[in-house]
Amino acid sequence: MFGKGHDGKGRGGYASGRGGKGFKGKGGKSDHNGGGKGKIEPLKSFEADGMSFDSSGWQTGTVFSLKYSKYFKAYVGVNVYLDKPLFVPPGLCTKEYFVSDSIIECNFNYGPRYVTNTLLPAIGERVKCTVALTKNDKGEHKFVAQEWCGEGGAKLKCEPPPPKREPNMSVCMRYLSKSCPMQDKDRCAAGVHSQDIPPAPHPTKLFRRVDGNLLKYLRKQWEEASGGGVSTMTIVAAWQVTNERLDATYRITEGNMRKKHGKFPDRITGYHGTPEENILMIATDGFDPSKRKRSAHGEGEYFAKNPGVSVGYCNHGSFMFQCDLILGEEGDDHTWQGTSKYYILKQHEGNNQAMPRFLLQFVNKAPTNTELGEALAAAASGTDHVEDHMRRKLAVQQVGGTSASKARWWCGMSEASTKYLWVGWLDPLLREDSQVEAAVRKFLWDCKVKEVTAVRNAARVGARVELLEPIDKVKFAKLAERLYEGVHITVDDGQVVNGVWTNRDCLRLTTNQHACRSWNLRGHYSWMHGCPMRHRPEMLWNAQSTVEYEELREGGAKFDEISAQILSDPDLKGLGIEIKRIRKITNSRQEQGYIDRKVFLTDKYGCVVERELWHGTCCSALDDILTKGLQCPSDCKASKECPVSGGKGMRTTLCGTDCKYCTEKHEWDKCHMFGLGIYFADIPMKSHRYVTGVGADGVHTLLRCKVNLGNPYYIEGNLKEKDAMHNIVDCDDPSKYFDRPQDPWNTATGHGSYVVKGLKGSTAFKKGFGVLNTEYIIFHPLQVVPLYAVDYVVRRG
Repeated sequence: MFGKGHDGKGRGGYASGRGGKGFKGKGGKSDHNGGGKGKIEPLKSFEADGMSFDSSGWQTGTVFSLKYSKYFKAYVGVNVYLDKPLFVPPGLCTKEYFVSDSIIECNFNYGPRYVTNTLLPAIGERVKCTVALTKNDKGEHKFVAQEWCGEGGAKLKCEPPPPKREPNMSVCMRYLSKSCPMQDKDRCAAGVHSQDIPPAPHPTKLFRRVDGNLLKYLRKQWEEASGGGVSTMTIVAAWQVTNERLDATYRITEGNMRKKHGKFPDRITGYHGTPEENILMIATDGFDPSKRKRSAHGEGEYFAKNPGVSVGYCNHGSFMFQCDLILGEEGDDHTWQGTSKYYILKQHEGNNQAMPRFLLQFVNKAPTNTELGEALAAAASGTDHVEDHMRRKLAVQQVGGTSASKARWWCGMSEASTKYLWVGWLDPLLREDSQVEAAVRKFLWDCKVKEVTAVRNAARVGARVELLEPIDKVKFAKLAERLYEGVHITVDDGQVVNGVWTNRDCLRLTTNQHACRSWNLRGHYSWMHGCPMRHRPEMLWNAQSTVEYEELREGGAKFDEISAQILSDPDLKGLGIEIKRIRKITNSRQEQGYIDRKVFLTDKYGCVVERELWHGTCCSALDDILTKGLQCPSDCKASKECPVSGGKGMRTTLCGTDCKYCTEKHEWDKCHMFGLGIYFADIPMKSHRYVTGVGADGVHTLLRCKVNLGNPYYIEGNLKEKDAMHNIVDCDDPSKYFDRPQDPWNTATGHGSYVVKGLKGSTAFKKGFGVLNTEYIIFHPLQVVPLYAVDYVVRRG
């Protein structure tokens, strides 16, 4: 972020330029590892290129977020809302380093990541800091903090973040397990020795009980994977493995393989059966190669696609693991034993290619192993654990996550009147929507409130409010100054057209995800759907993304797996399907966005469910779709005059709200049955029906995608009305739209997707109101990554 030129030692740096130049200092030649001399001093005034900067010494503000280094270094970034906005000339700060006129970024080195330091700032803490204007080596200007003083009066020097590793620099896995021969060195031939990982949990903290929707989903996966082989068995109970140490080494292994092979490695789900006495050891230490006992088909750890195969290895026990597996390169990192249907993972050099995600119980009897029984008995219920996990992980990182506070430091009302308000952040312990409504109505006691809709952003709670009668600017200003439980919170104008926000970049686009669901919503269905802020195309996550293809080798494990699923689909057999080729898709920018989104959802839900699913789309626009990613549909229909969306047979526009052609409302036309989301299927035939734009050569293309379902909400039944859910644009509680009761919706954390159960073969199915085959719907573009494109032709029918 910025260099160490401010302390006179001049180690070069990022924002201060490669030579360590400060605007009032002298710098020498240096890279980010050091060598320059210079000093950046706080500036009371500065002028460059006709633009002026004015701050007045110490600035006061409030800490609103903490961000820890993704490289596991002892480093934290702190963002501060300033009480008095600095004057930022137009164009001075670029999108690469988004800094508003009220936000200052501070950076600290503070010791080991997992050791508490009392000098660290806390969310909501009042602080003061000196500010400097700097320029990085790209010539871009930004503000940085130099010296910091917290509530306790302790002064700290702001430090630069640790130098980023080179893109191809791997991490030594043996160092993490303390078994590297060069353990006392900074690096070895296998990689750097620079990452800290959390300790293994106590056995009583290893598991959390899975219930409700997630348990239903795991049962469905079991049934599909078993293929009838264990049709007499089902999952009677399940527990999630909560081991941050294993998860960290698993993710590092995935990153190492990505660097080694120059692409993201293939990942699949596998089952592993083992005697009960091994379960705690595996859940704690993973699949340790030193504990191998049998190697019938070569050295490695064995995993089956079919849980029926794994049952035979449980030694008459009643438990097995469901695991996430990193395949890597065939032959080097894994082999596929087609006869016995095994994946054999090599796990060279201390790699962790297998993460045990769930412990499944398939026979209803108590564990024979006493220690296992005690660990499972101590496991918290799913709901209790997730809410506790969210409070610990996210609340401390978000302003408003631990107590009511101000949410937006720049807000207001530009129109003469408004009937719509946004209020937040409220007390985060308001778990039920009825509690939120009561709190808002009490706060707005002198306003005529029509409707209150709770807004939950991870650990934070806010509300959208519709009034019966509009209020003017005078009344609005009084509400903005009103105290809620003794503190100031934000009261903002909720209209889609709000001049205060019109010329500001959307805050969601300034995060590492660069995604806003409302970028293509004009609010045709509800005033709450639109976003008043600016969505510049260059700020979207896909602005600079590119796509690459690699053809899979016929006979390889992944080729055989994908082709077998297509050719074995009974509904496709009658079409005479001939597979021409299967291509692996690589979009590095989208994959990184997917990973960032996964980290957030894991902190939010405690765990996430990932699955490879099918998606049918327009073949003629395939390259464009794969480059820009699968997007949630707009609430506007495609205009015939639009050069981007017109003439392609699209029901909804491909454009954002900045398009001057695509402005008319999209009406229901037997489409988007469960909302304006992205749809997937677990059988190829379902998605085949949605393949369009086939060329003269007759080649169809199906997409095989990795989908993050978050904490899926499982739905059974038929809609009350055919178009009941068409206007839904986010993953909200859908239970009122169905003809039968659904499981309770988790109001505290919500859910990441809908899984609508297919009713094929059921007398309950009503055509047009339900679905024959199961459908999966998500509402965020970075919860999906297209992995493979399957090109095929239809010889019959």
